[in-house]
Amino acid sequence: MDLDKQIERNLINTKLENIYGKHVEANLARFRVTWAPDEIIQRHGEFWFSSGGVELSVPVNEIRTVPKYLNLGNQWIVERLIPNFYKDVDGSYIYECLHAFPEGLPLNERAVDLLIGHIFRRVKGQTKGKLSAKDLAIQQAEHKEKEKQRVRDMIDLTATNIHLRTGSGVSLAGLDIPVVQPPEILSFTRKEDQK
Repeated sequence: MDLDKQIERNLINTKLENIYGKHVEANLARFRVTWAPDEIIQRHGEFWFSSGGVELSVPVNEIRTVPKYLNLGNQWIVERLIPNFYKDVDGSYIYECLHAFPEGLPLNERAVDLLIGHIFRRVKGQTKGKLSAKDLAIQQAEHKEKEKQRVRDMIDLTATNIHLRTGSGVSLAGLDIPVVQPPEILSFTRKEDQK
């Protein structure tokens, strides 16, 4: 992998760490972007012993460093940190492939943002990014105010409301009807009292 790709990957990983944070216990980023051929993993297991290209039928119990993604080619991968439930891999937490971009596609920061954002919208109970309680309250208040304004705008555009504000009325037949103005002052005095 060339230097430009490494720099771009590091910048995206730093951004992901700033937005989604680190796992408290493992002190590792919750998400990361990596290049599939670069990923290796140490596995415990029973491997067949080979010497000089000749495989012997004697299994050997040992730890070997093997490629993590044998079935993937030259592809960018978005990984997430998960608790390790694999018995043949060391560590309490490991990275799991969340999405492998098609082979040949260049790394794209916007695509990674959209992918992780889409995942967070689908997972209930998760917040988008690290928002403090104050920032979340501000964001919710802004959203509520926008929704109120949208409803007000819809109400203001109704035919009834327009005619009430302009002082003209429309009958059901589509004919203009003058609006009856209420009397300025209502008087309850008797004619006899006026003399």
